[in-house]
Amino acid sequence: AAATRRELLLDFPLCALCPGDALVWIKHHARTFVQIDNNKLAGSIPSEIGKLANLARLSLDHNRFMGAIPTELYQLSNLEKFSLVGNNMTGSFTPSICDEMQQPTEDGDFVTDCLGDSPRIPCACCTMCCDAEQCCDMVGTDGCISLDDHEPA
Repeated sequence: AAATRRELLLDFPLCALCPGDALVWIKHHARTFVQIDNNKLAGSIPSEIGKLANLARLSLDHNRFMGAIPTELYQLSNLEKFSLVGNNMTGSFTPSICDEMQQPTEDGDFVTDCLGDSPRIPCACCTMCCDAEQCCDMVGTDGCISLDDHEPA
């Protein structure tokens, strides 16, 4: 039997912090999409995120997350889109970590705060990098676009 939304939320501790329907959690063809943007969520991303083996899309933009990116995130082999912009996270997506992760598909994006001389999250496999002023640049192009003009993860 398929799990209810409440059961899914109870299995993921971060979601206990989600006000009302701020969380978008969709299971589609055995893939999971999680989007928790602009909710002022604080603290660290729990390591339990690694238990979401079918997680295909993750967007945690513009919250107040801090601390290191959980290493369990790097081990999610089905992750095809993620966005961690506008938080106070540390860590990096090194070439060796990127080699272990599924690379973005044609319609996929990996987006972090990786733009500028001193990026918060250096990322060797990101398709878009943003900075503290919310200027975002598609890798391989010049210019600044707003994340509002880009399709969310």
